[in-house]
Amino acid sequence: MEVCLLFTIRHAIQYQYEETVFVEPILLRLRPRSDVFQRLIAFDLDILPRPAGRSDNMDLDGNSSTSVWFDGTCSQLSLVATSRVETLCTDHFAYIITEESAARVPVVYPEIMRGSLEPFLRRIDSGKELDALAEEVIRATDGETVSFLCALAAQIARRFSVVVRRDGSPLRPSVTLAQESGACRDLTLLFMDICRSLGLASRFVSGYTESARDGVRGGTSRMGGSLSSRRRLARFRPDLGIGRRRPPCGCRGRLGSFRSRSADRNVSRRFPRHYDELYRVGS
Repeated sequence: MEVCLLFTIRHAIQYQYEETVFVEPILLRLRPRSDVFQRLIAFDLDILPRPAGRSDNMDLDGNSSTSVWFDGTCSQLSLVATSRVETLCTDHFAYIITEESAARVPVVYPEIMRGSLEPFLRRIDSGKELDALAEEVIRATDGETVSFLCALAAQIARRFSVVVRRDGSPLRPSVTLAQESGACRDLTLLFMDICRSLGLASRFVSGYTESARDGVRGGTSRMGGSLSSRRRLARFRPDLGIGRRRPPCGCRGRLGSFRSRSADRNVSRRFPRHYDELYRVGS
């Protein structure tokens, strides 16, 4: 049975200053994507104090962004984004691989794709331990790409403890591997780096997922549970395009989840500097 879900999200960010300040122009990425996987029904962005100007844009990776700028000074700044989203993907396993070069790892992309995918193939970290984990999963799956991805996600979900760390940049994959624990953003970067080591282009995706747990900050869903901010990766298959996978739960993107934005192509360089600014969630 096909199941489409409706979500209503309230994403609030509050800044408090010890004294009045002049707020420099801000680039916001709070508008959820609208594509073949999900439909954005409504979006509203409320900003106090009111900005002197506002410009809505689209970046190189297809994300909607909003630039705002201000006149005068203030002692606090409030940003509240309210979205209504309908998920459209009802079967995350509805695909087959037809390109022989993508059937097994390491994957070799056609020459025409390599230039565009190069930023998403660049290693985030390196080390014998990371390569050993990749080899372990390859041996268990005989290198078959889909089996490898499923087994790697399951291995991370089984072996690593998921912790809640609301602030701070993602840890380097080698650090996450050494301590066998991490927040969802840490585990996602670990998954990404292993994929990239085997020629699988991958990028970081930010979004929300439905949870039945009480007290999770982020918003509420029509299902009556709560929404929590989540990170996942998207990896590129030459014949199928972009697919999603959530390493922390050991499965492909859940039906009860949707994307807010995809990180830019320089995620490995820019994440530590911009993470808190872009992804801090308040209530």
